[in-house]
Amino acid sequence: MSSEEKSLPDISSIKNYPHHKEHIGLHRVGKNIYVEEWTYVVKNINGKDKTVTKSVVIGKVVDMVFYTMEEYHKHFMRNGKPREVNANKGKVRKYVRHKPLSENKKRPTPKYAEDIPDKSEVEGFPYDLEGARIKKSVSYKKDENGNIIKTNKILYVVTTKYFRTDGQNRHIDTIHGRIVDNKFYTVSEYKKLFARDGSLKKQG
Repeated sequence: MSSEEKSLPDISSIKNYPHHKEHIGLHRVGKNIYVEEWTYVVKNINGKDKTVTKSVVIGKVVDMVFYTMEEYHKHFMRNGKPREVNANKGKVRKYVRHKPLSENKKRPTPKYAEDIPDKSEVEGFPYDLEGARIKKSVSYKKDENGNIIKTNKILYVVTTKYFRTDGQNRHIDTIHGRIVDNKFYTVSEYKKLFARDGSLKKQG
C-alpha cells in the first residue's frame, strides 16, 4: 500500500459521500482530497479494440464532508478558505430595488467571455488543477473581398502565473489541454487524436 493510500480517510466516515456510485474513489493531490469517477470506454487504437479508463473529478472532501465541485466553488474560495456568507451583516442598505432589472439593462457579456462554456458543462474538466480556467483564442483572416473574417475558435484550459517585473504586472499562461465539443483533452491526448487543422485523425 502506498503512502498516499495510507493517508486517505475511510469513506464510511465521510459525510454525504456518494456511495450509490459504483466506480468511484479518493485521490489526493497535495493537501487536497478529490473524489473521482471512472468510466470504461472501448477505443480502436491502431486497428485493435482497447479498453481505456477515463476519470472525472466529481467532488472534493473538506473536513470529512463531501462536496460536489459546484458546491465546493459555491462555499469555498480558490485558496480553500470558506466564503463569508454574511459578509454584509450589520450594514444598512440605503436603497432597496423593488423592481427587477429589465433584460436590456443587464450588463452585456464581455467579448472575451462570449462562447466560453461553464466548467460544469465540460466533460472531464481538470478541477484538481488549482486555478484552472477556460481561455478562448480566435484567429482571423481577410477574405477575397478584403473583409476580416473569423476562421477558428480554440478553447484552451490554462493556469496563470502572475508576477511583477520592471515595475509592471505580467502573467504567463500554461496550457494544459483543449476543449472540443464540450470535452476536455490533455495536450498529449489532443495531439494523438486530432490533426493540426482540428479534424480527427484516422485511426488505424
